[in-house]
Amino acid sequence: MLMELHVKLRNERERRNWTQKYLCMLIGINPTTYSNWEQGSRKPDLEALIKLADLYEITLDKLVGRDFNQHKEPVKVDLELLQFFAEVQASPSQKRDEIMRYWKYINNLN
Repeated sequence: MLMELHVKLRNERERRNWTQKYLCMLIGINPTTYSNWEQGSRKPDLEALIKLADLYEITLDKLVGRDFNQHKEPVKVDLELLQFFAEVQASPSQKRDEIMRYWKYINNLN
């Protein structure tokens, strides 16, 4: 289950027994700004997220609650097909047109 960012921010801060004021001093932001982040009424920008992740010594993925499943099957790339597309794209327009006519002809045979 994905934890909302404002909950994650509060949990990480409280886990360290830090006050909002102390945290704001560490990362150099206005306490009202941070309070809005923890309330969920505003979201921190990327620079602030990086500072927070560094401060908490966690990845950005973990901070924002992103669960990257590394067990997914990798995308298979047909290198021969990619090379064919690159060569067709680099071909003169007359040759590309001829290839397209042939492709349409082959598809109509089915």
